[in-house]
Amino acid sequence: MRKALVTVINPERWSRTLTADAEGKLSVPTEWRGRYILLVRHSVNEPTVLSGQKVAQVTHVSTRTFEKP
Repeated sequence: MRKALVTVINPERWSRTLTADAEGKLSVPTEWRGRYILLVRHSVNEPTVLSGQKVAQVTHVSTRTFEKP
């Protein structure tokens, strides 16, 4: 299984890219109070058709936020 790269943006607005384990689990450091943003991308480098248009690559993006009180 491919290990996902996850970008973490903390309340102080710094970002760091972490790697999830083979099960997709990730430990996010949460030293500061406030909102955290997680961003993961996965690109598929295969030609396909989307909405009638030919494309060479498709990128899937997912985000998640949580707040540390």
